[in-house]
Amino acid sequence: MVAVALAGPWLAPADPNAGDLGAALTGPSPAHPLGADAAGRDTLSRLIAGASTTLLGPIAVVLFSTVAGVLAGVTAGWVGGGPPPPRGPAPPHQHPRPPPPGGDGVRDP
Repeated sequence: MVAVALAGPWLAPADPNAGDLGAALTGPSPAHPLGADAAGRDTLSRLIAGASTTLLGPIAVVLFSTVAGVLAGVTAGWVGGGPPPPRGPAPPHQHPRPPPPGGDGVRDP
């Protein structure tokens, strides 16, 4: 699918925006493998052209978000902006449940 989207202009059998009112709303044929829409435009060509837009739009958003996030992280690290250091000692360890009766659960050597 990615290859079809990237190579769309070379794979499309016809211009996706060229209309032929004589072929409007026709079914599949050798000239229009998936038929034609109400304006006579080839449906397969329009699907291929739409695939590149559908694929490249989100890729651009992901790249922009990645660059913005990396820049924000590098800036915060460079300036020293990050979570504040912990205050005081850490709380003592607590068992998630009480020890079993008759001992603390640790075997004696």
